[in-house]
Amino acid sequence: MNVSLLPFYILRYEKQFDKIEKDDKALSAFLEGYKKIADKLYTILEGMDRMDAYSDLVTYINKIADHLLKKHRKTGTEVKKVMGGHILELESERLMRVDREEQRIEDEKIIAEKDACIAEKDATITQTNTELAQTKERIKELEAQVAALKS
Repeated sequence: MNVSLLPFYILRYEKQFDKIEKDDKALSAFLEGYKKIADKLYTILEGMDRMDAYSDLVTYINKIADHLLKKHRKTGTEVKKVMGGHILELESERLMRVDREEQRIEDEKIIAEKDACIAEKDATITQTNTELAQTKERIKELEAQVAALKS
């Protein structure tokens, strides 16, 4: 069974959507085929410890069904129910989101470290400026004392 073609299974029925939408027996038969696909897909990929692939394929199947069944709401809704509802995120998307979140946290740490370093340097500069001002004041006092001693 070539599981990568499963999302396109629905294309076999494209010309029958109007009939399937109106005929409950046709809808039941159509959904039964999808139920078998979902069960078989789950069994195969669970045995391979590939539930990430299962999630991705179900999502693709639902996306294709959404597109093809825009005008056939009842059928589209039932297909989603059979395929396990809307899966909001592909495994690959989840991994990218986790990576972005980890990167954001790392970036925030780096920014916090740089901010702390800048604050420390600012404090050092402020302290140095204060000491410099005190030194200048002391020099003026000493110059005044020297001038007083010369006169």
